[in-house]
Amino acid sequence: MEIALWGVAGVAGAAVLAAVLAFGGRAGLMYLTFYRRPKGHPGSFTRRPDDGAVVVCAGDSLTHATVSGDYVARLRRRLPSTRFVNAGRNGDTAEGLLGRLGEILACEPTDVVILIGTNDVRRSRPHAAFAADVAAILTRLTPAARVALLSIPPQGDRPDDPVNDVVASYNLLLADLADEHGAGYVPVHERLAALAADDAGTDRPATTGVSSYLRLTAWHLLARRSWDSLAARRGSTVLVDGVHLSDRAADEVADLVAERLGRAALQRGFTGTGEGGPHTSDRGGRHDGS
Repeated sequence: MEIALWGVAGVAGAAVLAAVLAFGGRAGLMYLTFYRRPKGHPGSFTRRPDDGAVVVCAGDSLTHATVSGDYVARLRRRLPSTRFVNAGRNGDTAEGLLGRLGEILACEPTDVVILIGTNDVRRSRPHAAFAADVAAILTRLTPAARVALLSIPPQGDRPDDPVNDVVASYNLLLADLADEHGAGYVPVHERLAALAADDAGTDRPATTGVSSYLRLTAWHLLARRSWDSLAARRGSTVLVDGVHLSDRAADEVADLVAERLGRAALQRGFTGTGEGGPHTSDRGGRHDGS
C-alpha cells in the first residue's frame, strides 16, 4: 500500500520517515526516491461534472518531483479553482511519454503542460528521433486540449557548461514544433538561464545516479534541507544536482505556467468555474513569457 508522505513536516514527519527507513532500509529510501507516485497522479483522478479547468502536467522527474522542487504543487496553491494532475514519471523520455498519452487523455484535460527532454539530452538521443516523438505527442494532444510545451531547463552548474549547447539545440526543435502544431512555447530554459547567469557554480559534474538521488532524498526528507539549500552547496541558484530544480527554479516554472494558463483562460473566456468551452481557444504561436 502506498504510504502517504506528502506534506509531512516537523518531528512527526521525521518520525514517519525514520520508521519507513528502519523498516525497509535502503528499500524504503528507494521507494521514497523513485517509486512513490506523485500526489494527484492520473490513476487517482476522476473527473467531476462541475470541474472547470483540468490541467495535466506531464513529463519526467522535474514534474514527478521526488528529487526536485515541485512546480505542480505550487500551481495548485496559486490556482486553487483549477484541478492539476501530476503525470510526471522519474526517468521518462519523449518516447516514454508518447506511450503514456492514454492515461493523460483519460483525464479529459482542458490543458496539458509538457516538460520533457532532459533525459533525452542526457542519453544523447538523436535529434530526429526526439523531434518525431514530440511531434507525435502534439498530434495526439492538440485536438483534445490546449498544450503548453516547456523548454528544457539548463543542465550542469555553470551557465557555460557545454551540455547547454546541446540543450539549446533541442529547445530550437521544441519551439519549431510548438509553432507547427499550434501549441504554446513556454521559455523555462530562458528564464532559468538568466536567473543562473551569475552563479559561481562548480567544476564537479552533475551528481546523478542512484546513490546520489538517495542522498538527496535523505537530506531533503530526513534532514529537512530545502532544495534551495542543497543547490547552494553546489554554488547554484536553480539546480540541486546539475539536473533537478531548486525551490527557486520551481517557483519560476510555476510563474511561467500560471501566466500561460491565465492567458489561455482569458483567450477562451474560461475561468476555471465551468463556464465557457474548454477547447475553443486560439492556439497561436510561441509564448515569450512577457
